[in-house]
Amino acid sequence: MSGFGFAIDRGGTFTDVCVFKPDGTTRVLKVLSEDPVNYADAPTEAIRQVLEQETGSIIPRGTPVPSDRIAWIRMGTTVATNALLERKGERIALLITKGFKDLLYIGNQTRPRIFDFDIRIPEMLYEEVVEVDERVITFDDSCQMGDIGHVVETPYPAHESKCRDVAVELGFSSISLSHEVMPMIKVVPRGFTVCADAYLTPKIREYIKGFESGFSDGLKSVRVDFMQSDGGLCSVKNFFGSKAILSGPAGGVIGVALTAYDEKLDINTVAAGGGSRLFFDNGIFIVGPESVGAHPGPVCYRKGGNLAITDANLVLGRILPEYFPKIFGPNCNEGLDGKSAYDAMKVLTDRINTHVRNNPDAVDKEYSVEEAALGFVNVANEEMCRPIRAITQARGYDTSAHILACFGGAGGQHACAVAQNLGIQTVLIHKYSSLLSAYGIALAKVVSEVQEPANVVFSSETVTMLSERLAALSERATVELQEQGFSRIRCESFLHMRFAKTDCAIMVTADYDPKVDPIRLSIFSNRFMSIAEQMGRVLQRTAISTNIKERLDFSCALFSPDGGLIANAPHIPVHLGGMQYAVRYQIDHLGMESIRRGDVILSNHPRAGGSHLPDLTIITPVFFENHSTPVFFLANRGHHADIGGIVPGSMPPNATTLDQEGAAFESFKVVEGGVFREDALGISLVCDLISEYGLEVVQAYMQHIQSTAEESVREMLKDFGRRVLEKNGETRLEAFDFMDDGTRIQLTITIDIEKGEAMFDFAGTGMEVFSSCNCPRAISIPEGTILSPSELAAVVGGNVLTSQRLCDVILGAFEAVAASQGCMNNVTFGDEAMGYYETIAGGAGAGEGFDGRSGVHTHMTNTRITDPEILESRYPVVLREFSLRENSGGGGKWCGGDGVVRSLQFRRPLSLSLLTERRVFAPYGLKGGKSGACGVNVLKRQSRTANLGGKITMRVEAGDLLQICTPGGGGYGSA
Repeated sequence: MSGFGFAIDRGGTFTDVCVFKPDGTTRVLKVLSEDPVNYADAPTEAIRQVLEQETGSIIPRGTPVPSDRIAWIRMGTTVATNALLERKGERIALLITKGFKDLLYIGNQTRPRIFDFDIRIPEMLYEEVVEVDERVITFDDSCQMGDIGHVVETPYPAHESKCRDVAVELGFSSISLSHEVMPMIKVVPRGFTVCADAYLTPKIREYIKGFESGFSDGLKSVRVDFMQSDGGLCSVKNFFGSKAILSGPAGGVIGVALTAYDEKLDINTVAAGGGSRLFFDNGIFIVGPESVGAHPGPVCYRKGGNLAITDANLVLGRILPEYFPKIFGPNCNEGLDGKSAYDAMKVLTDRINTHVRNNPDAVDKEYSVEEAALGFVNVANEEMCRPIRAITQARGYDTSAHILACFGGAGGQHACAVAQNLGIQTVLIHKYSSLLSAYGIALAKVVSEVQEPANVVFSSETVTMLSERLAALSERATVELQEQGFSRIRCESFLHMRFAKTDCAIMVTADYDPKVDPIRLSIFSNRFMSIAEQMGRVLQRTAISTNIKERLDFSCALFSPDGGLIANAPHIPVHLGGMQYAVRYQIDHLGMESIRRGDVILSNHPRAGGSHLPDLTIITPVFFENHSTPVFFLANRGHHADIGGIVPGSMPPNATTLDQEGAAFESFKVVEGGVFREDALGISLVCDLISEYGLEVVQAYMQHIQSTAEESVREMLKDFGRRVLEKNGETRLEAFDFMDDGTRIQLTITIDIEKGEAMFDFAGTGMEVFSSCNCPRAISIPEGTILSPSELAAVVGGNVLTSQRLCDVILGAFEAVAASQGCMNNVTFGDEAMGYYETIAGGAGAGEGFDGRSGVHTHMTNTRITDPEILESRYPVVLREFSLRENSGGGGKWCGGDGVVRSLQFRRPLSLSLLTERRVFAPYGLKGGKSGACGVNVLKRQSRTANLGGKITMRVEAGDLLQICTPGGGGYGSA
């Protein structure tokens, strides 16, 4: 090699460089990724430093770097990732099929944090949407939706290509087409991907142009390749925004294993690294997710930063400053500052010890500075373990049977502890581990990836056709690489194969102390939560039902031996309280002595903690070693499409008795003594946790977590009660609302400031109704009311409608947030061959300091909506519109969110059932805010349009159009 080769990974904190010298030797280098006082671009600065040191020629900063001694450059960059996170991409417009302008805004209609009122979802990347009056509908099982444009949405290419021609004529220079960026079914994820591509590609081009301008001849004679997120390299001209995100970590993976078999590497990030900030809040050690970054960085960087994990490791002696480069301080010439890190950690330790002294349940000791630092490191280690478990055990891999490979600057500081937590015996630390992403980039292959949708059933008849299409794709990729000057080319062909009616594709190739310790409290919180999350991931991946696989209408949770909720994955709120009662009911009903090892209990009856009959709950006791009674319980609750009700989907709006809603199971052992026992992931994870810490410690921290949650609620009630007393002269709160049939929900709350307790009294609530909107028993309420119905009363609507209104009433009493849409907008349709069920988003209520989110599920539900292309490919409907219902949110100082408009056209005769609320009484505003708009359900048949009301079961004909306008949220405060 006649010149120097550079493999560069520009990370968030450091830019790592592996230099391949002309004499065959190598050297490595690290520079800070951001140092605006001294240089504008870290990779250029690194190359400048190397050439200056190796050639002896002085190359002043700010002058073009000579490129005559450079053989090649390979780079992984955070430019795309940073532009996405900081919202500094290009201004883009979206062209999409008419009726779907808000499709990406609505997304899957869920909220990321189920208990937040101020629902924050990343803003859309586009600035403007243009709807195009076009549609592509096929009349067989491969029916797909066609969307088109500048940023577009479908594998159907003809309309997209035509729009590109128009866009070019109008002067657009950067155009992304969805069938080129991601030619696969599912319009929503494809839409997000193509938006990211259009948003980021111009910024990447801008960065590349700026990077090239830092060299004497613009690098015209130097081959420059960039790392993609699939672990392969590509030339500058083929480097696009959608392939650039997280390309640096992909290089690290390649550094460990030279061959990657996925078209994208599954890279999971966790906000617990060297730059993660350290906090102590409410008795818990917290690491991240906020990062101190490279500038100003941790305290030890000498730039006035904040405490981070790097500081904790420095205090513990796990970082040796003499082995770190002297690139810190204002002039980039000083080493790490251990004294400042220690002093800052001591200030935080003093805060921790003050809390410990004032908390009688805390450990009877004070922390030293080193113990506090170790506590934060231990918490960070456990947070790193959680995503590792998610991508291994959730897919059926046993972590203890594998080797842990670590890389990154802080990898070696944490690898052994992480491996121990995961039961891994061997840790692989590469000699270039701290620069492994850069080293992997040097080893990576140049890759050309092409794909196209097939959407066929694999059979002897289709094998020939598939082989021909794979050969054509291989030829395309080969030609592309040959044009770049490569002659030794190897093609790998894959089929994404899945079982019929499922979406999980497989890439198939052709041939202890019981006193509470704040550190352990945080660790156990993560472990318990991790178990519930992994149960949920396995359930989703193994499910066939659209309700489970697509809509995620299920919940998983972990319970104590007495049935108390310990941890739940962030699934469906309405399930959680009922699941706790369901577990306790089985304990009381069967007796602990009758619950044996290997039993699995099925229940859905409202008397037994059920929400409504389609929600089936599976309860599994966990036994450990020789214990004769369960040490924990696991429970899963999922919505089943049909359980034998009087209408398809088992959501009859006209039901008056429970037996009309379907099969009811009060307590039924579907597995007894281990027979028919297929999946025991949750049990094994709990037993692993007990083996690691001991049963006494695990159950003690189970109780500590529950006590911490209780104390948080008590403190909130005390604080709120004092403010109410000061304002109103009493601690009594009142609120009421009406169901659409006129039934009153009345609530009086009396707060005891001294004890931090509150009495919820529902006296005055309307009587049990002769319909399905009765709700299984709530807190302290009169018998025979809508909230405490008789055993045989219909309750299917109580779960999905009344529960939402209860939330509105309770939150209204506390003046926390205006009323939400107050409904889940249940739609079921089907016939003797199929059944489909969905719930539809609406507007969220506004609160102090924030507007309500539009087109989102609130409060007691968080189920996804089926992707339009999946819906149309599997069910006899055409989705004509799915958009926001403009101006349906209530006005105010902070406005309520808008509902949505969803229009379904049926392609054959079906039975249709609607179970909805807020069609009569509007979602109210608070403190002067206006009410949101009521919902409307309309059926259009030929020239006739009819209002269907809130609840109905009817027969629809082919061509009928159902339009559902969901309610908006209430406003907050006077405008």
